[in-house]
Amino acid sequence: MFEKIWNSHIVATRGDGQALLAIDRHYVHEGSFHAFGMLDHHGRRVRRPDLTFAVADHYAPSSPRPGPIADAGVARMMMQLRDNT
Repeated sequence: MFEKIWNSHIVATRGDGQALLAIDRHYVHEGSFHAFGMLDHHGRRVRRPDLTFAVADHYAPSSPRPGPIADAGVARMMMQLRDNT
């Protein structure tokens, strides 16, 4: 299955075997604020935001808790993830 998906996305292959791939989906997590910050810094944007999918799965609490996230840094990452996608 991997090879089928890989091969269907190859744009070009170099002589050394490296491939340029067409990316048709963009998956991000709450730690992706660095990448979005760099895009903003360089005056760039995500070309297809409609194909960007966000999942809060690295820092977000995994058990239900009443009220807001207690850790201010994690809460800020969650808000940035929401704002960036």
